[in-house]
Amino acid sequence: MEEERLKDKILICVDCNEEFVFTVAAQEYFLERGISEEPKRCKSCYMQLKKGKRQQQKENRKKGSYRKNNGNANGNYRYSYNRDYKK
Repeated sequence: MEEERLKDKILICVDCNEEFVFTVAAQEYFLERGISEEPKRCKSCYMQLKKGKRQQQKENRKKGSYRKNNGNANGNYRYSYNRDYKK
């Protein structure tokens, strides 16, 4: 089976609508990790999204809430606990 030659691709970011290049090196990286979809965001928008998710996780930890899988097919339940301990 002949391997398809990879080429740089120009894609459009779904957030900022700017063009960005999906390089051959990036395509190889995606293939090595089994990622079949092309990226939807440019690097700067992706980093902003990632930073926002980290910030949200940090805020959730401060609030004392977390998600736990209930083991059922219908998904996750949200549990909260109070960190104000009284002695």
